[in-house]
This record gives sequence, structure tokens and C-alpha cells, in this order.
Amino acid sequence: MKTYLLLSSLLFIVLTACDQRSIEQHTLSANCDNNYPCQFTSGIKVALSNIDISPETPFDVYAELPAGATIVSAQLEGVTMYMGYIPLKFTKTQNTFVANAMVGICSERTMTWRLVLAVELASGEITKVNYFFNSHY
Repeated sequence: MKTYLLLSSLLFIVLTACDQRSIEQHTLSANCDNNYPCQFTSGIKVALSNIDISPETPFDVYAELPAGATIVSAQLEGVTMYMGYIPLKFTKTQNTFVANAMVGICSERTMTWRLVLAVELASGEITKVNYFFNSHY
């Protein structure tokens, strides 16, 4: 089933191809370097399984949340180029949430991506964080 979802996501990316429309980059709520672990002011931590991300190569995204928080939605968006949206499904493993991910390849050798993570805190408040990373081939 995982293989089917991964292949379906890849097929979707290939079929939608690349579009030169750019996506406006939002400022981070934390001072973080792309591809490195990041702690946001809301207590949410995001990290990648590998600092070097290559297009069309699977990798994991990790999220640590404050006590009682849950992930409402998560998606990847192209920043350098519009690539559509890649939904992510996080599953909980011990104290960390993990999602399998893969990004598409395009004409830009280095591509910046944004993870938009919506989290419902224990208070019921929904907060979104933007985590940026680069892929390169």
C-alpha cells in the first residue's frame, strides 16, 4: 500500500510537470537554516531524516509536538517553482510523528520547498508553521 501511494504521488508530480509561477515565501517564526532541525516558538520541532535531499528519492520528515497536540494537516509546496501540493500523512512513533515524503524534479538544480504543518495545540488553538528545505541534484 505504501508503495502504491508513493508511486501515485510521484506519477502526480510527473504529470503535473513544472510551472514557472513562483510562490511567495513567508517569513519563518523561528530563525532556522534550511534542511536543519528547527524549533518553533510554539514548541513544535521539525527535522528531516537527511540534510541532503535529492528529488525523486524518499526521505522522512519528523515532527515533535507539545503534549496534547495533534497534526491537523501537512503538505509540501514548491517555493522556487510551483509544483502543486504534496500531502503528507504523519504517524506517531513513540514521542515523534513521522511522514514518508518525496519531492519532484524540475529544471532548477536546487529547489526550495516549504512544509506547511497545521497543528492543533492542547488548548484547541490551531497554529501553522512553515519549515523550508532545499533539494538538489
